Amino acid sequence: KSDLFGFSFLFPSLIPILLHPSVRGAVTGLGPLDIALSASMLRERSDPLERGRKPILCYVTDLRAFEAAPAPSAPRPSEPESHRIHPLRDSIRRAAAAGIDWIQIREKDLETRSLMELARFAVAEAHATSTRVLVNDRLDVALAANAAGVHLGEKSLPLEAVAEWRRSARRLDFLIGVSCHSLESARAAARGGADYLF
Repeated sequence: KSDLFGFSFLFPSLIPILLHPSVRGAVTGLGPLDIALSASMLRERSDPLERGRKPILCYVTDLRAFEAAPAPSAPRPSEPESHRIHPLRDSIRRAAAAGIDWIQIREKDLETRSLMELARFAVAEAHATSTRVLVNDRLDVALAANAAGVHLGEKSLPLEAVAEWRRSARRLDFLIGVSCHSLESARAAARGGADYLF
């Protein structure tokens, strides 16, 4: 909670949103919505909801939400992994068609081949829209799928290494996001070259 209120101190207009019952789970990572802050907002201490600034709507995928029981780490023997992800593909298609700003592919339990196919599918669905696709943790998959960026967690590649690659490859439009669990980690990510923070 201290981190929540630390962010609220920097961005007072977020208080009603962060305390709203439909969003409260998102702050802990348990809700269907997450809050993305531009890292530049943290550096500049600007208000994310000031007039004229449009919030970024991000759909974070979760295959387990489509399954009745918690997802095992491997596909069920009677059901190939490609069949398991069919409802998720439909959801991605609808999100892109609805004009979601970002789709973050966050499927930690998928095998690399299935993750690649899902990321490529999302990029293809978003192609004729303004939706941008991000891949969680896997820079290699993001690049191979031609995604718009990568979202780094605590166990991902170091932010500094990815930011240096982006500079040297002259891919300045490639987004780098970071999951932050404290105000200090958010400040460090903003200094380290992150474009946005969850």
